[in-house]
Amino acid sequence: SQHNFDVAACKESFEQFIKSLPSDDCRFVAYHLDFEVCDEQSGVKTVRSKIIFILYTGEKAPVKNKMLYSTS
Repeated sequence: SQHNFDVAACKESFEQFIKSLPSDDCRFVAYHLDFEVCDEQSGVKTVRSKIIFILYTGEKAPVKNKMLYSTS
């Protein structure tokens, strides 16, 4: 069956989260995403969760830190 979910709401929440990370450092991040899926045939909405693991390197982070995080 086909599912639809609100991409704009997920994107907005994620972009706010990314803005809270430092631009001059690196981080390993576990991001918990809750989203609603709607089955097109039945119209039933369900909430789903995913945990996303992210390697974040800020634009202004020192090259040494970026290399260290990328090899860990």
